[in-house]
Amino acid sequence: MHRLVALARSYATASTRSSRLPPSKPPLSLDHFLLRQRVISLYRTIVRACHKIPPPTKEEMKKYAREEFEQHRAVEDLRKIRYLLSTGKTEFERLGKQGRPGVVQSEGIPSQASRRRAEQLDQTIPQQCSGHKKTMEDYTYQPLF
Repeated sequence: MHRLVALARSYATASTRSSRLPPSKPPLSLDHFLLRQRVISLYRTIVRACHKIPPPTKEEMKKYAREEFEQHRAVEDLRKIRYLLSTGKTEFERLGKQGRPGVVQSEGIPSQASRRRAEQLDQTIPQQCSGHKKTMEDYTYQPLF
């Protein structure tokens, strides 16, 4: 019975901060914590998008993304982290949009609406371009008054 009470007290007692944290790592500030979550979210988004790439390129893209994130793992300056996060998102969106305009959202995941928009663009652009061929007269300067 005495052991049971002692065991219950040990669970009910709050542990000290030093016993919960590894001695080598100080606690993260709120800003660092939030940015860390955004970085992890971007990495997961990139890895998910890599699953839609054909096999020869898929592994290369995943390896490139991992190397880029690993290279900047030790950065602690908040401004530098924000800059790297912004640059990473921009580069990811640029790579996603190379195939078709308007297919990738800001998070990098194509939605049904963006896929429909891309299909509509594929259908309408050839029809609009085939109707009229521009000549040199279309490009000549004509005074307004």
